[in-house]
Amino acid sequence: MARPAVSGLTATGNVYRLTAGGFQPGERVVVTIDTGSTVLATAQANEQGVVTLSWTMPASVTAGSHTVVVTGERSGAISQTFTITPTGSLSTTGAPVPASLIGFGLLCLLAGGVTVAVAIRRQRRRS
Repeated sequence: MARPAVSGLTATGNVYRLTAGGFQPGERVVVTIDTGSTVLATAQANEQGVVTLSWTMPASVTAGSHTVVVTGERSGAISQTFTITPTGSLSTTGAPVPASLIGFGLLCLLAGGVTVAVAIRRQRRRS
């Protein structure tokens, strides 16, 4: 008899998908995280003893290293370690731009716009 094994654990955003095999056909399989107190998903193994489960990671699960445990009622358990990376903020790059420099740039744009407008007006008068 095959031992349970995780063949894939993927994440798209906060939705996780796990595929595992080596269970008995029709066996109930439960996925828990870390200490086992939080059940993430349950499923029944197909005719080949394979389960595919999807779940949304609870907000209480913080960034860092975690272990999911996939347990079959009769076949035993297998674990898979993974890492959740923090999201929601971007790194700061570059240096801050002083307000005086921004003001100077806007003043230059305004002066350029006025110069172009005067040149167009003079050109129309000559025509």
